[in-house]
Amino acid sequence: MTKKELSEKIQGLAHIGVMVSDLEVSKQFYIDILTMEVLHENVVKADIGDVGVCFLKKGDMVIELVQMPEYDSSRKDGFVDHIAFRVKDIEGVRSALAEKGVNFIEDEINHCEYLFSNGCKWIIFVGPDNERLELNEIL
Repeated sequence: MTKKELSEKIQGLAHIGVMVSDLEVSKQFYIDILTMEVLHENVVKADIGDVGVCFLKKGDMVIELVQMPEYDSSRKDGFVDHIAFRVKDIEGVRSALAEKGVNFIEDEINHCEYLFSNGCKWIIFVGPDNERLELNEIL
């Protein structure tokens, strides 16, 4: 994939994932105080247990609140988990980035048919300082 083709496939910011200790409390804060609206909410069944997610939208900004089965309370200054890039053709983009030496945390692209109307696909990789980045394609 050429640099131009890759540039056309990586479309912009998909969302910013924020780890929270109590999904309902955080959701109400973002709705009541920051006047965001719920875009999508669900519980994802994972090997570690149920993971609650709530996508909130304000203008072109989307924040994903994530409540894991266990919260890491040792961090005192909040926890932004990942930055997600909105893409078309996630398989092609993953392949092109892998050819450039990008280190993917997972071997396979995740697919969840009950996130958003028609499902979505994602895969996590790391940046130069081990920051968690995500390719995200809403189907």
